[in-house]
Amino acid sequence: FGSSPVVFQTSTTGASECKGCTNLRRLVCASFPLRVFEISTQFKVMQLSLNLVDYVLVGVGLLALGLTVFSPLYRYVDQIQGRGGVLAMVAYFYIRWQLDLPQIPAKSDNPSWEEKAGFYRATRDVWLEFAGLMICLFVFYAARMRGKVAELEGTTKAE
Repeated sequence: FGSSPVVFQTSTTGASECKGCTNLRRLVCASFPLRVFEISTQFKVMQLSLNLVDYVLVGVGLLALGLTVFSPLYRYVDQIQGRGGVLAMVAYFYIRWQLDLPQIPAKSDNPSWEEKAGFYRATRDVWLEFAGLMICLFVFYAARMRGKVAELEGTTKAE
């Protein structure tokens, strides 16, 4: 990119243009604020979408937990397809938990309201993902143990 100074001038359309730069640098300079805005907006939309998926999967996990513990539907969860689905949810929650854990902001001496809200949001997301991970593991083990008990009691039906 060289050592030439970057000079921004506003064109008649109101867009910033880089004078005295190469074409590549002109593209980077003129669109940099817009690209940062697009990336941060896309990141926020992605975080909100994944947060919604987390809440839905926690609800599905709690429903599966209730059905696994209190009904004979544990047989479906204890089969290979059910185990695969539950373990896929375990993998999803574990990966999300590990990716979000280092993103918790550090506490400061005199935080602003935005910093407090950011810290609350980050820790809420981490605890939600950890809860989802524990729920899915409990569903897996509850179905597995009920299957073992039924097998030992001889009450499973031959299919």
